[in-house]
Amino acid sequence: MRICSHLLPIETERYRTIPRDERNCPFGGSSIGDECHYLMKCNHSLFSHLRAVFLERLFTLNSCFIYLSGMSLFIYIYINIMTMCDENIITLNAHYIDNILNCYKAVCDQK
Repeated sequence: MRICSHLLPIETERYRTIPRDERNCPFGGSSIGDECHYLMKCNHSLFSHLRAVFLERLFTLNSCFIYLSGMSLFIYIYINIMTMCDENIITLNAHYIDNILNCYKAVCDQK
């Protein structure tokens, strides 16, 4: 995900020269379908479920994360994963990102 080699609209529609503000989530709404949207905001039931499970596990590993805003948590998950020292949190984050990308692909394939 960090090298933008994924199927989210923010990237795939870039190659079709669609303006950034029109690369929306295909599951409703007008939110831009970027990494932050799918990891932290998308209201589709599958993404919401994955997020809830992830956050419950993350907060169990480190209760301090409960105090982070959505954007701060996104930065922690997405940007800082390469510099973390806690192997359990790195693994949890990596699985979450993988689950989100696989879920996106599966939901799109069903359409």
